[in-house]
Amino acid sequence: MEDTSYPPNVKDLLTEMKNISDMMVDLAFAVLVLEDRDLARQLSRLEERMNELMYQIRGAAAVVTRRLEEAKLITGILQVASAAESISDAVESIADFILRGMKVHPVVCEAIGEADE
Repeated sequence: MEDTSYPPNVKDLLTEMKNISDMMVDLAFAVLVLEDRDLARQLSRLEERMNELMYQIRGAAAVVTRRLEEAKLITGILQVASAAESISDAVESIADFILRGMKVHPVVCEAIGEADE
């Protein structure tokens, strides 16, 4: 059974955002190398999930912040969440590139192949 408590657990939301953004970066490399439209669509769905998580974190921040000290603490959390969302937005641009039928230059695939983890 899913926990529907409100506000949601911010730690759990941040953890999910971090995990999704990590997975999205890995998938983006595969999308570029394979020019795989199905994987590109999966990236788009993951980006939608990231938007939902960001919305939930903002809502939780609004609910739990009552004093200046709390606001200062929640600001850092919002910055981390925003960074993860920015990563997902950038990766979704890669997905869009492939979904539009554009071709990846061979130099990009070569660079990805030579890149360290």
